[in-house]
Amino acid sequence: FKYYKQAADGGNAEATTNLGHMFLHGWGMRMDHAKALAYYQAAAKVGHTYATYQFARMHDAGLAGLKRSCS
Repeated sequence: FKYYKQAADGGNAEATTNLGHMFLHGWGMRMDHAKALAYYQAAAKVGHTYATYQFARMHDAGLAGLKRSCS
């Protein structure tokens, strides 16, 4: 987590996406859908394709307090 966080803070979209995975699935930490969504959104904003996909899946599933939507 420490190194992914450092890389994400430095603007690395892959590390930002990996932090999203960690919070979404609870890998090594407590699950937190709101944090996962924020990390995916940040990576998606800089064009990370897989983060955009994960962000859309969270919307489709209605996670993190989102209204369920596939648009």
